[in-house]
Amino acid sequence: MKQKPNIKIENKKRILLFLLLIFLFTTGVQIQRQSSVLQVWENYLVKEGDTLWSITVQQNLENIDYRDTIAKIKEFNELETSELYPGQEILIPIGN
Repeated sequence: MKQKPNIKIENKKRILLFLLLIFLFTTGVQIQRQSSVLQVWENYLVKEGDTLWSITVQQNLENIDYRDTIAKIKEFNELETSELYPGQEILIPIGN
């Protein structure tokens, strides 16, 4: 009878990081790193009457120029215009 190899968890941090990454990918949260600043993005379902400006204001991002945030949203989602449609899914930044 063969013995089962003794599997030892050498680095719990790696396992936790792996599980965190799986969680982030399965919940639709995306992370973007720009110039050593970590930016987290989440899915947003556009509703009737939503605009990029209103969505940005709803996020209540303090000390951030809304125009810069809108430009980032357009770039990240590869939007050519600012037009949004009900039911459309876009990624928006969370926090600062």
